[in-house]
Amino acid sequence: MEESIEKRYTKLTQLEHVLTRPDSYIGSVNQESLSSWVWDDTVRGIVNKTITYVPGMFKIFDEIIVNAADVYAREKFDKVKTTKSRINRITKISVTINTEKNYIEVYNNGAAIPVEIHQDYSIYVPELIFGQLLTSDNYNDSQDRYTGGRNGYGAKLANIFSTMFEVTIVDSKRKSKFYCKWRNNMTKKDDSIITPCLEPTDSVTVKFHPDFKKLNMPEKFNGDILSLLKKRVYDLAGTLDLDVYLNGSKININSFNEYVELYFQKYSGSKNKSIYERINPYWEVEITLSEGQFQQVSFVNNISTSKGGTHVNFILEPLIQSLLNKINSKNKKGLKLKSHHIKNHIFLFLNCRIVNPTFDSQTKEYMTLNMSYLSGSVFLSEKYILSVLKSSILETIKLWAITKEQVELKKLMKTGNRTSRKDTILGIPKLDDANDAGSKLSAECTLILTEGDSAKTSCIAGLSVVGRDKYGVFPLRGKLLNVRDASFKQLAENKEIQNILKIMGLEIGSSITNPSSLRYGSIMIMTDQDHDGSHIKGLIINLLQHFWPNLLKYNGFLKEFVTPIIKVTTRNNTISFFTLQQFEDWRVSLTPEVLARYKFKYYKGLGTSTTKEFQDYFSKIQDHQLEFVYEDPEDFESIDMAFNSKRAEDRRKWIQSFEEGTFLNHEIKRIRYKDFINKELVLFSRYDLERSIPNVIDGLKPAQRKVLFGAFKKNLTRNEMKVAQFASYVAEVSSYHHGEDSIAQTIVNMAQQFVGSNNLNLLEPCGQFGSRKEGGKDSSATRYIYTKLTEVCTYLFRSEDFPILEYCVDEGVSIEPKFYVPVIPNILVNGSEGIGTGWSSTIPNFNPKDIIANINAFLDEKPLKEMVPWYRGFIGRMERNDKSGFDSVGLIAETDENVFHISELPVKVWTQPYKEFIEDMLTANVTQAKAFDSYILCLNNKKFIIISPNNRNGL
Repeated sequence: MEESIEKRYTKLTQLEHVLTRPDSYIGSVNQESLSSWVWDDTVRGIVNKTITYVPGMFKIFDEIIVNAADVYAREKFDKVKTTKSRINRITKISVTINTEKNYIEVYNNGAAIPVEIHQDYSIYVPELIFGQLLTSDNYNDSQDRYTGGRNGYGAKLANIFSTMFEVTIVDSKRKSKFYCKWRNNMTKKDDSIITPCLEPTDSVTVKFHPDFKKLNMPEKFNGDILSLLKKRVYDLAGTLDLDVYLNGSKININSFNEYVELYFQKYSGSKNKSIYERINPYWEVEITLSEGQFQQVSFVNNISTSKGGTHVNFILEPLIQSLLNKINSKNKKGLKLKSHHIKNHIFLFLNCRIVNPTFDSQTKEYMTLNMSYLSGSVFLSEKYILSVLKSSILETIKLWAITKEQVELKKLMKTGNRTSRKDTILGIPKLDDANDAGSKLSAECTLILTEGDSAKTSCIAGLSVVGRDKYGVFPLRGKLLNVRDASFKQLAENKEIQNILKIMGLEIGSSITNPSSLRYGSIMIMTDQDHDGSHIKGLIINLLQHFWPNLLKYNGFLKEFVTPIIKVTTRNNTISFFTLQQFEDWRVSLTPEVLARYKFKYYKGLGTSTTKEFQDYFSKIQDHQLEFVYEDPEDFESIDMAFNSKRAEDRRKWIQSFEEGTFLNHEIKRIRYKDFINKELVLFSRYDLERSIPNVIDGLKPAQRKVLFGAFKKNLTRNEMKVAQFASYVAEVSSYHHGEDSIAQTIVNMAQQFVGSNNLNLLEPCGQFGSRKEGGKDSSATRYIYTKLTEVCTYLFRSEDFPILEYCVDEGVSIEPKFYVPVIPNILVNGSEGIGTGWSSTIPNFNPKDIIANINAFLDEKPLKEMVPWYRGFIGRMERNDKSGFDSVGLIAETDENVFHISELPVKVWTQPYKEFIEDMLTANVTQAKAFDSYILCLNNKKFIIISPNNRNGL
């Protein structure tokens, strides 16, 4: 039978609707299980546990206790004050949960609801407030209120879901006591009883028996709901400045800070330190470390916002950004953290008072009010943020970031790079794999890592003697990455390291103690016998020690192949020397007459040896093979000292303690790692300093000195010479052992004269040698440009001094001086920048006139004048900063409304990169006025005209 229209479409009263659809008002009335903070009688604290409860039961309880807390809020915070006497201040809230008779009673003193008949509705005000829906004193939104009530449901919901609901009010002003009882879900009400009362203070008592049947609960309060209700009473004690009682006993909590301590009672004093701040009378916050996920406990006007909201984000987001900036700035090479990484380590406690808050539902678990109106008045102090930055929170996040980086790296390296011992290697360019690698004979195989392709060719020639079954060869492309300081991204993208891992069958994060599980049983390093070759060896040792230290403890796993650095021959005899010190000791032992019988040949690189010589080396491979050995922790300590970026001070002491004449004796076939670091690698570090840091006397680095030596030797005072050809000439006459492209770039740099380069360029720029536009990177190819000595250079570096200078000797040939002696300190004229092992140097340019004036003053024994950095052609300002240095400041002028002319940039801020920096923020088009060589950039309706300094007179 078809359903009637009357049954299909029905109309409910508002009370019926509440009972029919309770989830819209008090949340679910069905049992739910979730993880929640609750009171634990055993630990006498608040713990997080999974409970089963009815959300609706919790909500009706919450409505009543928030009503009591609102009395405190009205008294202390609301701008609209009651007219009650000061004797009616609220000092106490008492909550009783009677599990025998199944009722809840909430009492508070303080200003009560007036016991008076409402003239518009002809009923007592308490009957209106507690017994009729949509009645409230919170509807006037023009008033700023700091209470929890808002929508006019509140206590009525508790009444509706109770079998009995009683209200007792003492109104001291009217000397009356009000009592009223509702029954059967607020459907029946007894007549109110008004009696005279002489009690001096106001009070409100609400007592109700929850309707367990409608709430789908057992007929008694169970343990879970009790622990949750008790926790809410403790919430009041921690967020209100008054006495709170539970079941007749006073809760001894006197501050929000003490309340927070309840969350860590189970840790028995071992909890992480929390950091507290009262921002103002309305806001207080406390933060501590969270274990793996973000946690928050927050209150708005005493409402427990268990799901957080805009107030939590308002405090949290700037804090996270501060932490994020700090960590990422310190971890520039590491994995870049994101906001959620930081957030997951924060436990936030927040107690705040907010004007007229809004929520996403009647359950008020999530606040939605837009907080922008508080942007300038509520914020964490710099002192507080600094305290957080110094706390265990930051350190834990750092450690987590390191662990995460290692895990991510391990996963990445494992995916596509992990090989088992039995795998055949394919797809690695230039690898010549040993025939037995990956077989049951893997332990007998050796992987030879060579310095470049030419060294590999020589090695392959030598292997024709011993065969290819047990030897594999892989050429390295220059220097290996220092993995100790490498970022996750660098390691992930470094093909060289990934290839080595794949060839060997290594995996980052694995604890390999024995090479028998690898594709090769040992590694042999074959590099040039120079300082850079030593550095390459050190970087390979660093890789293995950092990720697989146990492998280096396995003596015989790591070896090096050494070749002579000098050979001396007579008609019937050849003597090989593997170190320069050995050669010098031999040379000084002979008389000049005997020495004259020998011919000397220097082997600066592996490529110097012929195929026949390499075949001879491999036929006596034991004579050319040195084994690295581990003896004690000092070996690994030395490696860490040499390659750990945080130990620059230790490296300085290491280099300073070096004694001339120290060398690694290659006649000893077993070398401790400590000895390699302290007797061989230290020579590279000293050499690195010499080539990176200019000599204070002439202000030149070795490459610059070689260029100047070549120019004087070629007498380039009148005739120009093509830079490419001049570079070849310099390399020849000064025994330059690196690529000619490098020395050619040095020549170009010495001839540049734009602002920010040289005050006195020592070479003439005959052609396009670069401009300020791109910091000199826009120079023409060296085969098109020419150079010669400048006239000022010949005055600065006097040829009369040349005969008395001390010259370097290379391969028995005299080359450039150890240093020149300019007339004035060139290091101050043209400045310097350099980073070497343990030290760095940054010296700005100064005005040659100021330098000369101070030299004359010094000679005349007069006081010296302080010099300010000066760059030829720079029209900006030099300002002293707080770091005992100077900042260069450009020039910008507003020539018209929203039109800015940038006529000078700071020193070494190049025009093109700066233009691109501005373009990244552009909102409109970019045009270039070619006639003036300037850029017109529009940003947020403002026009920036960058006038290129290249065309200004004097530049």
